[in-house]
Amino acid sequence: MDKSRLLKIFPKAFNQSEWIEVLKEVFGARQILDQPTPILLRGNDKAKAAYQPGSFATCDDRFVQNAEL
Repeated sequence: MDKSRLLKIFPKAFNQSEWIEVLKEVFGARQILDQPTPILLRGNDKAKAAYQPGSFATCDDRFVQNAEL
């Protein structure tokens, strides 16, 4: 994915399929769940729901979990 494609995605409203492609192509995400795992939110009035659509390991072996609010 090149810079021009990213510059088109960033200012737009959130689109899950586009961001999954960003995670795969830019960050090397390999584990994107078909059914995102719900994240329990306790006593939170800022988000109605949260989900973990996937996770990935970086090139320096750091584990990153994605969250969608």
